[in-house]
Formats: sequence, C-alpha cells, structure tokens
Amino acid sequence: MGATIFGVLGAIYGFVLYWGPIIWGLLGLVGGFSLGFIIELLLHKKKVKFVSSRKSEVLVEVTCPAAMQEALIKLLKSRRANGFVIVPQRFT
Repeated sequence: MGATIFGVLGAIYGFVLYWGPIIWGLLGLVGGFSLGFIIELLLHKKKVKFVSSRKSEVLVEVTCPAAMQEALIKLLKSRRANGFVIVPQRFT
C-alpha cells in the first residue's frame, strides 16, 4: 500500500521536479515499499513468512455400491483424510 501511495505521489510531483515523473514515480515506489516493509518488521517482531501456511482442501464425491463402502472408508482413513460423509444413495 505504501509503494502505491508513494509511487503515485512521486509521479504527480515528478512533473515539476528535475528528473521527471517516471524516475520520481519509481523512486517513490521503491521508497514506499521499503518503508512499508520496515514498518511490517517493527510491528510483527516474529519471523516474517514469505509462504502461506494455509493448506488447501479438496472435496471428492465418490459413488460406489454399498458392498464397497467399508473398503472405501478404510482407504480414506489410510490416506489420512480429514473427514468423510456417507450419504444415502439417491435414486434417479
């Protein structure tokens, strides 16, 4: 957010400054990013994570005969599935 604000301000006021709007916009971008990163480090003294720790979830719907239901549950448990739901078979 700081990079955007300082980049826009640098581009706006760069029209009246010597190096022009492009150079001042890029300088504002780098300066705003640096300032925002330093503030983030100061506010969160713990280690900064560059990769998210969230894990994705996948939902799979499997249709099988009732005779294979126990084998399917055993397979899901062996593969460490977080959970499963048994839904009664629908007639179409």
